[in-house]
Formats: sequence, structure tokens, C-alpha cells
Amino acid sequence: MLHDKCFNTWHGVNLSIESFPIEEGLQQGTIDSPIFFNLFPAKIPKMFGFNNSNWKFAKAFADDLIAYLTESQVPQRRIE
Repeated sequence: MLHDKCFNTWHGVNLSIESFPIEEGLQQGTIDSPIFFNLFPAKIPKMFGFNNSNWKFAKAFADDLIAYLTESQVPQRRIE
């Protein structure tokens, strides 16, 4: 899917002169992206122990993944 693709970096108004080759990955926006995402990196939450406890979670939808932690008590700062 990413054969002969490359990218440039951009920061504000500066665009890199050098192009960097993309050697692996999935192109977003194609019809196959969600299918391949569900087949390959869907195991990531299990690899890191997400969704097996009451505080560490991960959710995946289409070609996006979000990981988040919860805390039963809000941390409080001591004011002296």
C-alpha cells in the first residue's frame, strides 16, 4: 500500500528539503485501512495489559487507538 511513498516535515512556515521514505505502515483513508488495523495492531492492548484491570484501558476504532489511565481518587496538592 505504501510502495514508493515519502514524506516531508513541516514546522510553521518551514518545509524540509529532504524527503523521507515510508518503509512500512498503512495509508489512512483507504478502504483497507480499518480492516488491516483490526487484523494487526488490535493485539496492542493485550500486549500492554490494557482492559484487564480497573485503571488501565485502551479503545480502538477504525484506524485510531487511544490508551488512558484512571484513578479512583483525585490527587490533591498540599498547600502550605
